[in-house]
Amino acid sequence: MGGEPRTAHKKLYINVMEMLVAEEVSRQLASLPERVSKYVKRTEVETFALNRLPALYASSEKGLQHQYDRALHDYKPQIVSAVRQAFAAVQVDPIRLSQPLSLTRKKKPFCKRCANSCTNPNSPGKQR
Repeated sequence: MGGEPRTAHKKLYINVMEMLVAEEVSRQLASLPERVSKYVKRTEVETFALNRLPALYASSEKGLQHQYDRALHDYKPQIVSAVRQAFAAVQVDPIRLSQPLSLTRKKKPFCKRCANSCTNPNSPGKQR
């Protein structure tokens, strides 16, 4: 998940903040009771936190070490706080489960009512 190298335009780079957020999520997740942690979606926690933190990219070993040290020195409290907020914000309500993002599925109508109205011209929900 966080921290694996990505390639774009034949360049190798990494967002160090992803590594640190993943580490902090693991640390905080381990301190939660199992009855709470089983309802936490790690991906949602990480993305929530990452959207509140700056990206710190590196493309070399030296740059990676520099960004890692910089992040620990300059952003550690913000990382801890962002992850804590993320846990509070995305704890799954078992009654309201979200649908994970699927990048390979075909596009579907936004709502079932719309799909029915669009495919059935005699349906009562059809607007003219």
